[in-house]
Amino acid sequence: MSKRKVLTIIEYIVLSLLVISIVPVNMFVFQMPKWVTIIACIILLSAYFRMIFSVAKKKKGRIVVSIFFVLTIGFSIYGSFFNPYWNSWNFKKNPKAIEIALDNKISSKKAMADLEEAISYLKSVHPLCENGLPEKTEVKYKNAKSFIKNSKTVSLADLDRKIENIYSTLADSNTSVRFSSEDIHYLKQMKKLKEKAGELVKVNDVDIKDILKSSAQLYSFELDGWHKVLLTRDLYTLEGLKYNKIYPMVNKKKSENIYKYTFKTNDGSTKDYTYKISDYITSDAYKMYNKPTKEDKINSLYTIDKEKSLAILTLKSCKDDEEYKQVLNEMFTKIKEEKIFNLAIDLRSNSGGDLSVIDEFMKYLYIDTWKTETNVLRLGIVNIESNENIVTNEKYEGFDFDGEIYVLMDIETRG
Repeated sequence: MSKRKVLTIIEYIVLSLLVISIVPVNMFVFQMPKWVTIIACIILLSAYFRMIFSVAKKKKGRIVVSIFFVLTIGFSIYGSFFNPYWNSWNFKKNPKAIEIALDNKISSKKAMADLEEAISYLKSVHPLCENGLPEKTEVKYKNAKSFIKNSKTVSLADLDRKIENIYSTLADSNTSVRFSSEDIHYLKQMKKLKEKAGELVKVNDVDIKDILKSSAQLYSFELDGWHKVLLTRDLYTLEGLKYNKIYPMVNKKKSENIYKYTFKTNDGSTKDYTYKISDYITSDAYKMYNKPTKEDKINSLYTIDKEKSLAILTLKSCKDDEEYKQVLNEMFTKIKEEKIFNLAIDLRSNSGGDLSVIDEFMKYLYIDTWKTETNVLRLGIVNIESNENIVTNEKYEGFDFDGEIYVLMDIETRG
């Protein structure tokens, strides 16, 4: 074989590996635009023709090269254009957010590019957009394009509102656009207010019900209660207040900008609290101001009520850690010793987390098998169904709880 043919083969193999590597590099190392994939595939195409016409002249050789070429191109294109994790930060180490204040403005051209990218993700990966954007979503998309087209510059706040206005039509709380959490300023007294002040009913003398109505298209949610949770969280941050177009009042006596929160107390009366802009602090400063107590640090705990034959397992979040495993073991040991028949799992205000907590819990029950969640995963034009997820229970020896199990949840319970 001539030196030229050897170099052609090496060139083709190297280019093929580079094209294949685009997807994992994007997912695990750094972001890149999709046109990189297109250019790489075109370069590989030229190398493919050189292989076909100068090296693999026999039929079998051409078939092998062609199959390898199609698989390589297919993997790269599919992984770039139909991969929900393309340009995602999920698998990257120490990702850095590009922090831009909500008041900052970008060019209309840049805003349009961001809008189109947001819509491209909907079209390529969201189950409800498999056959194109739903009618309501399409209308909001056209309105957003018109707004940006007729503006010289667009503030980040307006861009966020316009994109979320589109996403909200899907009524899917897992599909939303939010400003970076790195630069949010929290009301430093937020924790105390939530614990002791009562129910928040007004902000700057505007009824919370009216704020809910005006913000309905600024949040993605399935249930109205979850909308209220999301909104209330934002109302305790400067950025969230700006996002909802709630601007500070002026304290004429002191000539300073303030925000006023009105709470309804247990006796039915109302009480006002006012805060200066300087009372809203960064995330790190907030953590220093509200240092966690010993109780705050406990994530998993249980109590036993012998008289009611009831055990209560409380989980603040779903962490399959040593604390959780130890609590489970101690609780089920007590349940067995005291012959407790009822078990309540308190997931109210649980912030979500790792589903493997279920696997660990099941090991203490009498059941031999159990069925996990079923779903349909959309990967571009392909839907992967998962309907028969039967798991064999690896039970702990000596444990076989078969009593009644109750699960307590509220609107703040996360999946």
